[in-house]
Amino acid sequence: EENAEIIVIDNLNTGKKQNIEKISKKIDFFEVDIRDFSAIEDILKNIDGVFHEAALASVQDSFRIPDEFFDVNVKGTENIFKIGKKLGIKVVYASSSSVYGNPISNPIKEDDDKNPINPYAKTKLVCEKNIYKQKDIKSVILRFFNVCSALDKPCIGELHNPETHLIPTILYKAIYNKTIYIYGN
Repeated sequence: EENAEIIVIDNLNTGKKQNIEKISKKIDFFEVDIRDFSAIEDILKNIDGVFHEAALASVQDSFRIPDEFFDVNVKGTENIFKIGKKLGIKVVYASSSSVYGNPISNPIKEDDDKNPINPYAKTKLVCEKNIYKQKDIKSVILRFFNVCSALDKPCIGELHNPETHLIPTILYKAIYNKTIYIYGN
């Protein structure tokens, strides 16, 4: 609406190109892995800002392949910030409430202790710490809690198989009159 050019970069590891069909004429799409420094650098020339949301995010998978999670989440984020610093690009980084682990108080406050309990959360905290050390780049970290979204088919939003996120799981079970199990307090 404001003559902004939107560029989407995704390796489609967990995404599907059909999810962006409805907006494909309004964006430039590049199927590139965040770890491919030169390809990312070429794409990001002449842009103002990055909403960095690329990550491996399945907590279960993070226990199975923790080195891959570190490589994608931490090294990929380092790429974005190196390029951002070099090209003068502002970065908004998507972190996770999982960096808190099992919180001691409720509601959680931003400055509460961080105690990640899984490899995925550890990668997010490592990224946050690395970002705080950056001096020559404008950035902000957003720590998301239970994000969910979807639009008409084809789906734009998260789509997991099997579903591992709280809100879609509760909605699915409520719609199909299935038992909802909650672990913990």
